[in-house]
Amino acid sequence: MNQPFYTFYSSNQALLFDFSSIGKNIISKAVIYTRTDIPDLYTLALVDVYNDGTFDDIVVSDNGDMVKILVTVFKTLSVFFTHYPNAAVAFSGSTPARTRLYRIAISHELDNITKVYDIWGINNNSFQPFRRNTPYTGFLISLKNINIA
Repeated sequence: MNQPFYTFYSSNQALLFDFSSIGKNIISKAVIYTRTDIPDLYTLALVDVYNDGTFDDIVVSDNGDMVKILVTVFKTLSVFFTHYPNAAVAFSGSTPARTRLYRIAISHELDNITKVYDIWGINNNSFQPFRRNTPYTGFLISLKNINIA
């Protein structure tokens, strides 16, 4: 993705990335990677960060910079995978509409994404190689050639 993105700041463990969405308003955002009970499997969440330190992944910011935010999230993956090259990251939108938005963005960039990453769609707790125009309930991404079985 060679599109503009926001400057972000990473925690030492590359599990928390902070940035500001600058559109109609200035909104603090974070991308959070969380370890699961399954070795080398993490989840990803994009959240708004409030002044009191709480997070919200449901709020509709409508800040006019959706593409720049999605590119920023994707850029955090690159940093994350430099720290955790054997990991896989599962993610979905907090609503079906947001999951669809992720699917559209992935479809649009699929040829570029698959040069470096393997990406799967999730349906009914099973994984299949990502295909354009196929609805999914979530996604799984890893560096190429990591065995997800």
